[in-house]
Amino acid sequence: MDVVTREIIAVEAYNACQQIQVDPSGIPPWTEVALIIGTSAVETGFKASPTGPGLGVFGIPVERGEQVYSTFDHSSTFNWWFWKQAKTAKQMWGIFSKAWLGIHDVPWIPLSKQDLRYLLTHDIRFAAAVCRWYYLGYPGEDPENLTDVANEWGTFFRRVSKEPATNFMEAWTANDCMDLMHLVGYQ
Repeated sequence: MDVVTREIIAVEAYNACQQIQVDPSGIPPWTEVALIIGTSAVETGFKASPTGPGLGVFGIPVERGEQVYSTFDHSSTFNWWFWKQAKTAKQMWGIFSKAWLGIHDVPWIPLSKQDLRYLLTHDIRFAAAVCRWYYLGYPGEDPENLTDVANEWGTFFRRVSKEPATNFMEAWTANDCMDLMHLVGYQ
């Protein structure tokens, strides 16, 4: 990753949210984009973290990256038992690869832990897609306002914080995240 700016991170967050939705030509809900931008603000302050438990501009642990990426593996030999699961994984891979690479029909590529570490650290688009995909598993209601977004982050991404909503809101304000939301088209 040669250049990391808040603006680039915001645009990639928007692009990942746009591509990972039912209608990729539509505008993603502002809460989804705010969640990804806010994650970068609170986890790393929009700076790339090459070491530590959380990597890259979103502070994603490599284990979480493995968890997300392994859901797309559809390369196993044909077996009637796993056919439906492999078909779903292939469809999910198509969506994820479009968000990451901008191309839909890319063969699934197995990645080592070292490869994942590199991509999470050096590829903002990959990291944004992993971050957005991870939040798709959020079991709660869809957030309706910034406080709900902060609670989603605290509940699902950073489960160890004592007051996650406060941490998120402070990082949101300190990093002028609302300006970034305006930059990507939300008023």
